[in-house]
Parts: sequence; structure tokens; C-alpha cells
Amino acid sequence: NTGGVGGACPATDQRGVLRPQGAQCDRGAVESQSPAPTITSLTPDSKTAGDGDFLLVIKGANYNTFSKVMWNGSERPRRFINGTELHATITAADLASPSVVNVQIQNPEADGGLSNTAVFTVKTKEFRVFIGAAVKDGPAT
Repeated sequence: NTGGVGGACPATDQRGVLRPQGAQCDRGAVESQSPAPTITSLTPDSKTAGDGDFLLVIKGANYNTFSKVMWNGSERPRRFINGTELHATITAADLASPSVVNVQIQNPEADGGLSNTAVFTVKTKEFRVFIGAAVKDGPAT
């Protein structure tokens, strides 16, 4: 099939790429890029330094079975729930010290690539110190 009008191939495809790429005209099909994944919420969005393992619920859009949860650039184990929800396992080691963590979803490039960044906060552990003795009503002994 020489394609085109009167057997001639158009000079470019819809993207402006020169064609033909081979001996014959192609049909001009174009690979489409899916929209990037987005994060709209993290639940919880913070924990205290020293807390134990927990399940992070990430809600947004454009997730698929190949989506990866990135915790400050490192992949974390995750479970695909559906196109708008992922669950990630975050370990106590991830919460060892106070910090601000960037959470992103990484899809294959053809599936939109990298998401926006959501912020997770590892808060400082609060200590309360009580000074003094308990007061007891009644006569002194």
C-alpha cells in the first residue's frame, strides 16, 4: 500500500515527523500519551518520629497496576486498589527522625510519567515533663 492521495505519502504525520519511515506509507497512527497521575490526598498526612509501620492511603487519579509509590525518590511496596487509590506500606525506619517527605506516583512514561508531589510530615516527638510533687489535702504529717 503506497497510501496517501494518488499513491503519494504525506510529508509528515500528525506530530510533524517525516514519513514515510520505510518503503511504504504507514497509516499515520499516533501513540497517545496518557495524562500524568495526580495525588489529591494522603491519609494520614503525618506521623510522629518513632511510630511503627503503617498503611499510607494515596488518593488521586490516573493510577494503574504499574504505578509505583515513591517516598523521597525511593519505591515503597504498594497495592493497587483502583485508578484513584493506592496503598503503600511505610515502615518504622521511614519514620525514624523528623522530616518532610515528598510522595509521588511514578507511572511508565507512556502512562503519564511522574505525578505532582504531596508532602508527608514526620513530626518531632513531644515530651512532657512534670516537675513537683503531688499535693494532698489534709494536715501535714
